[in-house]
Amino acid sequence: MEKAALKEHRRHSTADKPFSYYISNIPEYFPNAPMHWHKEFELNVILEGEGDFVTGDIHFTAYKGDIVLTPPDMLHAVYQHDDKRCVYDTLDLDGSMLGSRDNDRAADAFIAPLISGAYSIETHITPEHCYYSELLTTAENMISAAKGDTPLLDMLIKSELLRFMFLLTSRNTVRCMSMVFNYADATRKCESRKISLSKRSR
Repeated sequence: MEKAALKEHRRHSTADKPFSYYISNIPEYFPNAPMHWHKEFELNVILEGEGDFVTGDIHFTAYKGDIVLTPPDMLHAVYQHDDKRCVYDTLDLDGSMLGSRDNDRAADAFIAPLISGAYSIETHITPEHCYYSELLTTAENMISAAKGDTPLLDMLIKSELLRFMFLLTSRNTVRCMSMVFNYADATRKCESRKISLSKRSR
């Protein structure tokens, strides 16, 4: 079957609200999520059980706590694994949530290639990932904000989505994060020194 025929007709985002959230339960809500694609990123966090996922050419079983991220326009599907139940959060996010209309260097170097598929990213994130805890917290924050469903919380989704993508896409993530943490540590030491000097001057 040609890819065009597998495009999902359900609308996941609008200009006013560029995302949608829903919870999925296989097989209780539906027997599977058959092969399809759409223009949004899809973020899944497995809450219970396990399921067989397909993202592009990659097939894997995802377990409780795993994160699955499918880029825009990529074929993907979810099937029941060994008659097991799979409950997972789903957040579909339009590329505009990343500021894709901007023309700064970050947008040109990373965001536009992420949306177009020119920049390859990890689609299956497990507890073995070096930044798993940060990625899971960020994903959970986005999902919680989507459930809250207010314009103010939309800003939180955008900021957390940028952080999520930074952790996944930076080729020098370890070095970059080390720089961030070192800077934060230096800032704390500087502030502590200021307080100490201030006390001495009294």
